[in-house]
Amino acid sequence: GVPTLEGLKILRGIMSGLEHVHELHMVHRDIKPSNILLSQGGVAKIADMGLGRRLEGKDASFETLTVGSSGWQAPEVLNCQSMSQKIDVFSLGCLIYFCVTNGEHPFGSRFERDVNIASGNYDVDLLLDAPEAFDLITQMIEHDPSRRPALSDIRHHPFFWDDEKRLSFLQDFSDRLEVESAQHWLVVAFEKRASAIFGQDWLRELPEAFLNELRNFRKYKSFAVRDLLRVIRNKRHHYRDLPAEVQEILGPLPSGYLRFFTRRYPSLLMECYLFAVYNLSGEDIFRRYLLD
Repeated sequence: GVPTLEGLKILRGIMSGLEHVHELHMVHRDIKPSNILLSQGGVAKIADMGLGRRLEGKDASFETLTVGSSGWQAPEVLNCQSMSQKIDVFSLGCLIYFCVTNGEHPFGSRFERDVNIASGNYDVDLLLDAPEAFDLITQMIEHDPSRRPALSDIRHHPFFWDDEKRLSFLQDFSDRLEVESAQHWLVVAFEKRASAIFGQDWLRELPEAFLNELRNFRKYKSFAVRDLLRVIRNKRHHYRDLPAEVQEILGPLPSGYLRFFTRRYPSLLMECYLFAVYNLSGEDIFRRYLLD
């Protein structure tokens, strides 16, 4: 569910290549693992444009006989319905799942995939502990093509962020909540997500040595997500001032430090991101995360 840095580089390359194809008003129509080639330097290349088709415009649709490879075709292809560039998005979603699960497929074994795809019957339970991958892939393999994101939107998804960007987003999100009172609608609305993030008490997930460090400076509300974010933000700001044993517990910045918290609160990043998408996307501070 969580690819390596090299894996992310490869997946970003595939996505960028396919996005370029779509910008040329084309559709590939046969995205699958065996059509992805890697150079000696680890650069991903999309191969076999033999089934590719040029469209009249970016949002144009077309109808044709079933094309592509069994197990990797979108449901509208199997059901002989009107098709668009969204068939490539579907196939790419299956391919990303294949990569992050070590060769599994969201629609089951080879002999049942087409039936499951046509009916929209998928299983992505292997990603339940990887919320970023779960959220992205379930959007990409939506049965209804109009609900699948465009590749330009997929590029901004937290799944493709590096650890520095993820940590910076949590910090900026925390800063944004801090300027409002506890009674402000923004804070009240976000705190409703607390149970999905940590249940009832986020403090009990932390080791005693780190809790002792927290108690030395202030009291935190164990039921408030805003206080959890405040800890992440403050301790990052003052990381160099922390005792060596606490730094060892937290791990190095940014990756070790981020994993210390995401292992304990795996849904935190996606809950903050989705809240920002629906409530804060118009604010300048979040443009580099949501729009750029």
